[in-house]
Amino acid sequence: MSDGSAPRRTGDSLLLGRRAFGRFAAGALATAPIVGPGSGDADLPADFAIENGHHYRQASPEQNAGFPVFNGRRPWWDVYRRAGGPHVLGYPISLPYARNGQVLQAFSHEAIQSPIRGVNLAPANVLELLDAAGYAPWLHRHRQVPMPLDAGATMDVRLAWLTDDSIRAAYFGNPAPTRFLTWDRTRSLRRFGLPMSRPERFGQTIVQRLQRGVLERNVDSPTVRVRPVGRLLVELGVVPRDRAVPVSSMDALLRAAGRTIHDRLGAAVHARIRSEPGTWALWAAYSGANRPLVAINADREMRTLSVWKVLLLREAFRQRSTGRLSFDELLTMDEAAMERVYPPVSLELGQQIDVGTALEHAISVSDNASAILLGDRLGYQNIDFDLRREGLQVTTINVNEPLTTAREMADVLERIVGLRAGVWQPTLTEVQAMRGLLLSETRTDRIPRWLRQHPVAHKTGDFPDAANDVGVVYTAMGPVTVAALVDRTPNRERTAAAIADVSRMIVDAVDPPVIEGATPVG
Repeated sequence: MSDGSAPRRTGDSLLLGRRAFGRFAAGALATAPIVGPGSGDADLPADFAIENGHHYRQASPEQNAGFPVFNGRRPWWDVYRRAGGPHVLGYPISLPYARNGQVLQAFSHEAIQSPIRGVNLAPANVLELLDAAGYAPWLHRHRQVPMPLDAGATMDVRLAWLTDDSIRAAYFGNPAPTRFLTWDRTRSLRRFGLPMSRPERFGQTIVQRLQRGVLERNVDSPTVRVRPVGRLLVELGVVPRDRAVPVSSMDALLRAAGRTIHDRLGAAVHARIRSEPGTWALWAAYSGANRPLVAINADREMRTLSVWKVLLLREAFRQRSTGRLSFDELLTMDEAAMERVYPPVSLELGQQIDVGTALEHAISVSDNASAILLGDRLGYQNIDFDLRREGLQVTTINVNEPLTTAREMADVLERIVGLRAGVWQPTLTEVQAMRGLLLSETRTDRIPRWLRQHPVAHKTGDFPDAANDVGVVYTAMGPVTVAALVDRTPNRERTAAAIADVSRMIVDAVDPPVIEGATPVG
């Protein structure tokens, strides 16, 4: 070990035998056109749902294999997601394994553990595990990790060791502000544990050791990096060799057929809306994911109704970012605009309103007069051009009856709130401002109705024979996007209630409720 290297833990993947293929292929191929006989690695998704969990290939040492995270006797999958999932803990790099009275699972940046006779899971102090295995001197010499200081020091004393301003800001900062609306000291302590050293300089790098991580930055840069310390558990052999061998992704995918959250939830939602009037288009997914949790007529052309106003929101911020628009600019209600406003009309002829206020009214209270003035100023053709540039083929605003699909409107909303990359990428400040307007939507009788404990950034749309709602629900397990568009309904109130029920079913499947007896807020 004197050269600073450690053995790499790899292994042969499990081959898919004829018996396994015969047992699982029929169901898998019937439910998803993902794999088939002769499929190779290119046909396998990078990660996918399995029964009560998820399978990840991203951190596997083998291309056709990966590691699962799932709820069994212990709720690994729930705890992993609640702690931030891949965005905080990184991807799984081992199967659960036993060591010194604990059961652990390693992820690239951290680890989760439970007493071997218990079921309660908590973050593991990775650096203390490595110290207990005798690696503290090796880490200092070969990985430039400071030696641990007094472990008996109080919390206040140890937090006072965070003397580097940039490292301190990273320690307490929100690691994924587009996914987590709030982040507090408790979550930072849970993520990193307490400091185990003061910042120490190694050449051109400043490094600080924590119980569950290592933070570092270059001396000439404030940008702080989080080292993937979970990988050291595998690299140094703390994870038993056989538990660091990935399992066949093909086998996992085929075994999951008909048993995943997608299958169960899709069947339940279909059953709920089967007797509902109107034409339904529905898309629900983990925000940013391309595979839906539920998709019903997701690519069918539908009327946007007032949901089209989110397109104004995005375009206004985009034009302001390029200097083409000021939110202080005044807009004047004229006869041409007045004729196109669906009543009631909130502005009188000649009345003025600034762009920022008009945008707030268009989103928060769905004011049509403000929306028409904004659309005229921004240019409907500019909005359509940007939609095509972003790869959206159906959604249009430059017609008498704006159209969209449930899939595409979910896509637009995720770009607005920073959960999907686009050609125009808003800054975090712009994301927070746009998201704040969507969180202020006053109509709460649909997606948010039964979700009082979850913030919902959304926009509704109404017509006498139609009801829409598209939103991002921020759950403890991460954000979930729901797009529900319903046309030709004879009973809008009934349809709104059905959208609320479906939204609750989706969110409850992703983030099971702890408290029963919720009451509607809309």
